[in-house]
Amino acid sequence: MSLFKKLFGSSPKENEPVVEDINKVGFKVFPRIKNQEWDALSSIYHIPLGGDLVVVFVQDINDRIIYITNDDIQNEAVKQSVKQWKENIKEVSFELFSPESWNNRIYFNQPNDYSNEKVFDSEFIRKACELLGTSKLIISISRRHRMQITSYDEDFPNLENFFFSHFSIWRATNLDDEIITEMVLIAEKDCITHVVPLGFRMNMYEKDGKRVLDYSTMDDLGDKIDFQQIIENKKIAVNSELFKD
Repeated sequence: MSLFKKLFGSSPKENEPVVEDINKVGFKVFPRIKNQEWDALSSIYHIPLGGDLVVVFVQDINDRIIYITNDDIQNEAVKQSVKQWKENIKEVSFELFSPESWNNRIYFNQPNDYSNEKVFDSEFIRKACELLGTSKLIISISRRHRMQITSYDEDFPNLENFFFSHFSIWRATNLDDEIITEMVLIAEKDCITHVVPLGFRMNMYEKDGKRVLDYSTMDDLGDKIDFQQIIENKKIAVNSELFKD
């Protein structure tokens, strides 16, 4: 199996080794987004991304996914390899598609084709903007192998569908790939700029034979829900240090 297929096309049941006593010099390093609640994080080298997200770093060594640890990063050669992660992620191919029912207003990654880390690729962000005819995106990375993207300025019905899909995937009990975050990402032009804890949930139930969409929140959403305003009120800037050379 190829390097990229293992790192970015693994099955949801992939077994990710956490710490390995192995020579890590000379192997390419790639980023991987994790939730800060990950149990192994104390021993793994990581950089805050924003909100509840961090970025860790992995290598493909002897057909296994190996993490860079806090001890590894003390090695100057490994540290220099880690600094190349932004260039390495650009090498991973990608393909976006929009099911007919979404009318080219919400795009998804091909299942298992690549992971959420393509959000760090400026060409990927530019392509998504081009497909949606926008300069600003909302991106869901609720799970390891589930990404969906729409325009920040999309109309209310499409945004409502987007967020309902986001929450449905995030809490689905029949999916066994890794849960990442209930937050969404905001990207502008060619890079991600913010993470957003939405502060609400969406549920579907039946009433009088009809499907009804219900919102639950501790906040006052007002008489008319304004997704863009919710985002602006809650957005958190991503860690700019992550992108410095």
